[in-house]
Amino acid sequence: MKTLLLIGLLCMCAACMAEPSLGLTVQDGKLMRNGSEFRAMGINDSSAWYDVLKDPETLEVAEGFRILKQDYGIPFIRFSAGPYSHTQWKLYVEDPEEYLRRFDVLVKHAEEQGIGLIPSLFWFVSTMPDLQGEPLSALGDSDSKCRAFMRQYIRDLVGRYKDSPAIWGWEVGSRGGSARVCVRSEWRRAAVAMVCACGWGEVAR
Repeated sequence: MKTLLLIGLLCMCAACMAEPSLGLTVQDGKLMRNGSEFRAMGINDSSAWYDVLKDPETLEVAEGFRILKQDYGIPFIRFSAGPYSHTQWKLYVEDPEEYLRRFDVLVKHAEEQGIGLIPSLFWFVSTMPDLQGEPLSALGDSDSKCRAFMRQYIRDLVGRYKDSPAIWGWEVGSRGGSARVCVRSEWRRAAVAMVCACGWGEVAR
């Protein structure tokens, strides 16, 4: 009985070791994917999420992913994973479940086409204070409404999709250049910590 139990445990361990890790990781300063050093070129896609957000029934995004992967050999996209202006956040604010359902559509398209995703959660971070009616300096205040909103958004997206094979990594934000450097660095550190707390270890800073 003990022998059978031991064999069973060894088989389980072997299965776990053979299972490829999700996304990208960093080991000894090297970018890794599925246990091997990884180098690749992807593209920026600033419209994929907006197109699905506007019309979740559109098939143009899925077709675009297929063309990128099959015709051009592009393995992943980095894309805006949050609306650009504060007025475009209306659906998430008023009906977060519907917003996330539409995001499910985008992730499913990527999974089906075998293309990786690196979502940039806050493409234009200066939008966050505008959305909450706060000054830009609120980005540097951990108790501000905009920072609370950002924490919730990170929890919603990272928590929901962290186990998807389509997710290769997370970028906290893209356009922080309009905020002062000290403020930008502070909110980035806090946001990175939140992403990691949601179960994802590698984050593009």
